Amino acid sequence: MGKLISIFQKERKEKEIRYILSIDGGGMRGVIPAYILSRLDEILKNLGDKRPLYSHFDLVAGTSTGALLSLGLTSPLKDNDLEKDTLEPYPVYQKYKKGIFRKEERIQKGLIEVNANPSCLLDIYLKHGERIFPHSIMNVIGQLFQVKYDVRPYESFLKEKLADIALEEALVPTIVISYDCPNGRPFIFKSYDAHGFLAREAARASTAAPLYFPPALLRDRETGEDLVLSDGGLVANNPAMIAYIEAKKLYPEANEFRMFSLSTCKRPYSFDPSKTSGGATVWMTSITRIYSNAQENLAESMMKNLKDVKYTRIYSEILDRRIALDDTSKESMTTLLDGAEKVYEMQEDEIRAYAMELSEKETSNAVKLRKSGMLTYKDDINQYSL
Repeated sequence: MGKLISIFQKERKEKEIRYILSIDGGGMRGVIPAYILSRLDEILKNLGDKRPLYSHFDLVAGTSTGALLSLGLTSPLKDNDLEKDTLEPYPVYQKYKKGIFRKEERIQKGLIEVNANPSCLLDIYLKHGERIFPHSIMNVIGQLFQVKYDVRPYESFLKEKLADIALEEALVPTIVISYDCPNGRPFIFKSYDAHGFLAREAARASTAAPLYFPPALLRDRETGEDLVLSDGGLVANNPAMIAYIEAKKLYPEANEFRMFSLSTCKRPYSFDPSKTSGGATVWMTSITRIYSNAQENLAESMMKNLKDVKYTRIYSEILDRRIALDDTSKESMTTLLDGAEKVYEMQEDEIRAYAMELSEKETSNAVKLRKSGMLTYKDDINQYSL
């Protein structure tokens, strides 16, 4: 007689699903993902989910302007100048069984820290865009020999918004993509392997767009290596693939990854060299756009074909004109806000479906909790357990 295993004795391993937020680069077009994040947070609150937005994710990844948003979302509020969410620190509870009858009770595991209100991330662009990209009086000849902007106002802005917060203090695992110029390779800032970097240093490096800002000169405080880092868009303007690889390392037991990928809705670029002379002048004006467009298309194709990834990409060709990454004009800001609303309306069903999943999932063990003592669970309404 074969061995019989009672269904009541057999423990069934639950499917492990991890959630990833990925945000593209795109300069001032960051208005679009910032707006989508504010709407996602609004949906969650309307569903009765009071947890801070960042605490729904197991990994947050950003490139360039996406790095600004990622760090603004996950860096703790201390002496920085980000608007605080109105919520109090949110309790998380853990189930346990007690007594001979194994009655289920709960104890408080800790508190989820309140962080920046996602709606204030729009202010990075709408209120401070001209501080990041002040009006340049440099002529075309001047731009051939030096970068377009003085980086000091931008560094002052980062100091205000991110203070001296250490990257390792991020409230959930966070990665920021940059490019190591001398070694010709991606450089990934990781909050869980931070090497002493500050959050603002990671932001500065990831947003050091060539021609606009000089590279970031940083020192690895762990190895002592001197680094020359430029904009992460040079290697992964859409950081989804890098985020996936890092998530696989962080969560080797995960069965599935559900990614919410936010674009800046850059217009696709097409170029037909057969209709030109094919000379250096023609290629010089087109090659960077061709490269960036091809890189993003490749990332998109790869993510959609990964069997263990459910990929929700928020993108639409809604912009009726090309908006440069440093365009801070009121007309362009209005265009971007209108475009963000259109993207939201076009993909509202997908955004709401993802929000519903987030609201129903338990708080991840990846979220850093503030310890608050082991208090017995009393109220079962609107609470979430680990």
